[in-house]
Amino acid sequence: MSGVFLTVWNDADRERSPVLRTTRGGYPHITCIYLGAADPVATFKRAAARCAAAIGVPLVLRTARVTEYEKAGAAVFDVRLCFDAPTAIVLCLLHAGVARDLGRAPDAAYEPHVTHGIYADRAAAEAAAAAVQPHLPYTVAITGVAVD
Repeated sequence: MSGVFLTVWNDADRERSPVLRTTRGGYPHITCIYLGAADPVATFKRAAARCAAAIGVPLVLRTARVTEYEKAGAAVFDVRLCFDAPTAIVLCLLHAGVARDLGRAPDAAYEPHVTHGIYADRAAAEAAAAAVQPHLPYTVAITGVAVD
């Protein structure tokens, strides 16, 4: 899916992070906004420019929780790393600003998070969430902006 994504990392842990890891969705990231494939290049540039101002901002991951959705007729379970309230508010304001810049209404259901893992089995997802919870809260920083 096309969009603007904020990559995150914790430099102190480098490649040994007990919290952050890549998934099928790629490098650990926060989705700022999804864009349509037909959106003009200028749309991507405007969205990325606003997001670039957030590089270096520290963020606090507070809890791990399991969400369920359907994909291709099968249940999928994500372990989402959710932010503390002050961080979530800042990210929601960033999302709303980008949406306005693009002439869109902000997504009322927007929930900033970093996906820890994607599972086909609820029990495996619950076990992964329980395993990461002792490492939270966990501070990360926005390290870049990706447009895909």
